[in-house]
This record gives sequence, C-alpha cells and structure tokens, in this order.
Amino acid sequence: CEVDFYWIFGVAVLGGLLGVLCVIPIRRVLIVEAKLRYPEAIATTEVMRVAENSSEQKSQIILIGIGALVGFIIKLGQQGFQLWSPTFEAGWLIGGSFLFYFALNCSPALMSVGYIIGLPVSIVLLAGGII
Repeated sequence: CEVDFYWIFGVAVLGGLLGVLCVIPIRRVLIVEAKLRYPEAIATTEVMRVAENSSEQKSQIILIGIGALVGFIIKLGQQGFQLWSPTFEAGWLIGGSFLFYFALNCSPALMSVGYIIGLPVSIVLLAGGII
C-alpha cells in the first residue's frame, strides 16, 4: 500500500479550510452567546474573546504568550531533552507485597485544563482518582 504525501496533505488542508468556513457563520452563537461546559470550549472561547476585545487585548495576548512559552519550555525539558520525567511515581512495599502506588503527571496541558475547569471540579476529579 503506497501512501501519496501530497494527496493526504491536500485532504488535510481541505478539511481544515472547510472546518473554518463552516464555523465562521455560527461563531457568534458558539462564542458570545453560549454557556459552554467543557474545558476545551471554554479555553477556545476565552482566546476568541480576547481577540475581539481591543481594550484588554494587548495585556491578555501577552499573558497567553507567556503561558504558551512556559508550557513549551517545560514540555521541551521533559520530553525533548529528557531533563526530568513528566511523572512523579512512588510505591511502597510492606511485608514483601505491593501495597500502595502513587503517580502524578506534571504535564503543562493537564495543569492548564485544571486551571480552566476550576478548583471544585478538579477536587471532584482528584477524589474520583483516589477512590
């Protein structure tokens, strides 16, 4: 099975263009008027609102850029140069049998989603993971 790079590239570009063109007419309904519940939608909405609001635009764009740069540096150090592990893991053996294991993923993406969904929802997710 031979894969044609240009065909796949063209299909991807066409899909992206169609996605953008289909979202433009319903942008106001989805961004301005909707009460969104999911973290990805909320994050996208906030970025779009910053782009529309010219009074806060410069400071908000700078903050978004700084956040993206910090996330990039952390991710590059974790996976690009492997300076540290993206996970913290610990396990304890008692009486020669495995009893307790703890792991924490320190991904910038997961931390930002935790910030977006807020502390109450994050605590519920943590409790569910512990149980």
